Amino acid sequence: GGSDAPPPAAAAGPNIIERTAEIVEGASNVLNTLTGGGSSGGSGGDDKQAASPKALSRMTKKDLQAECDERGVDRMGKVAELRVRLRAARKAEAEAVKANAKKNRK
Repeated sequence: GGSDAPPPAAAAGPNIIERTAEIVEGASNVLNTLTGGGSSGGSGGDDKQAASPKALSRMTKKDLQAECDERGVDRMGKVAELRVRLRAARKAEAEAVKANAKKNRK
């Protein structure tokens, strides 16, 4: 007979994706802290996203999709997939800011 239960690897998949995404977000937060997180300089009035991005783990799917649109990232998929994409986009942006700051110091 057949079993309707998913294979163990498939059941663990989303949990692994979520955990990996949490680790990446934590690393991104550390990087933002080390680079100043965009909190220095300028009035900082309207661009709240750059100064202090909302935790992706607390965002609704609608919010995640809106940020995907803002960053030019694919907005289709499950919440965990959107979080992974956005964490990667945030990390890449933070690294670009850090590289630019380092270049400007020379």
